[in-house]
Amino acid sequence: GGFADTPETAKILGAVKLSGKTSSGWSVGLLEAVTGQVNADVSGPTGLESQPLEPLTNYTAGRLMRDFRGGQSGIGVLATAVHRRLNAPVFRERLRSSAYLGAFDWFHRFGEGNNLEFNGFAIGSHARGSAEAMARAQRSASHFFHRPDAEHLTYDPSITSMNGYLWEAALERIGGGNLTWTLAFGGRSPGIEMNDLGFLSYADTWYGSGTARYSQFQPGSVLRNWYVEGQVAQGQTWGLEGLRSSVHLRMRGTFQNFWQLTINTDRWFDHKWPWELRGGPALRRSPYVNSRWTLRSDSRKPWTIQLRGRVKLDDQGGSRIYQVDPQIDFRPTSRLTVSLQPFVQWNRDADQYV
Repeated sequence: GGFADTPETAKILGAVKLSGKTSSGWSVGLLEAVTGQVNADVSGPTGLESQPLEPLTNYTAGRLMRDFRGGQSGIGVLATAVHRRLNAPVFRERLRSSAYLGAFDWFHRFGEGNNLEFNGFAIGSHARGSAEAMARAQRSASHFFHRPDAEHLTYDPSITSMNGYLWEAALERIGGGNLTWTLAFGGRSPGIEMNDLGFLSYADTWYGSGTARYSQFQPGSVLRNWYVEGQVAQGQTWGLEGLRSSVHLRMRGTFQNFWQLTINTDRWFDHKWPWELRGGPALRRSPYVNSRWTLRSDSRKPWTIQLRGRVKLDDQGGSRIYQVDPQIDFRPTSRLTVSLQPFVQWNRDADQYV
């Protein structure tokens, strides 16, 4: 039948929020909320029938953090919990009955002038539900346990719970001169799941990157300021499938007349992409170069002009993208901006669905 009345939101039956910071340096945040069950009135052969849309649910999120050394170091914990009353078959088939997440994070600045920082976080998750609900979780876009070529993944439609963890750590030089840099490493286990009260776009990866930036803040004869940044990145699945092997070069300069030029160039090497075919085998992608640039006039003026361009060239298959999108902005008052942005793109895509 046709929907006669479909509520767009669930009502909050009750909620409590507590936040603040103590004199001893503890920061506290707590949010507890209960949302009621939502039903839709659906027109059927005998008139309107009630169909459940959303169950009675309890959400909890808590945060506790302590800083030391005048804010130069700190540790923190985070916990979330979701409980649902699954009193209808449609709920038990699709939704997890409970989900928990615990996290620990830290930062510590050290060295001369506290210009070095070591920071990171670690997260553990546990989700429970019916076999149907957990099978849906395994097949979801953030997991794809059923991918046929993933020998390191096991799709089990009989399980009623799933565990996972995620971590990331970085050592950074954040100040003290023209040169700054970052070394970062991390990993996401295949079973990490935080989408009940959070957001996770993908799992089953480990990755590392190194970034260095040289910035010049003193005005010269041509540029007021500029920077050049380089990055090397590497990523793989837990089955050692190469996901990302790339190098990146980024440059930005501001001229004496306050015009600004930005150039970003990325080089991706041969890699696989497990998410492209939505649960099918990983798609091999050939190496490519992607370059973007932007020239922008003085943003303080009532009239502003931007000229953006992009070129992407694949090594194999002949895929090409050429793009130009200029933009003109007119700001007659501080409350009004009028923009005109034409867009031209020529795209030749050698990848085709069959």
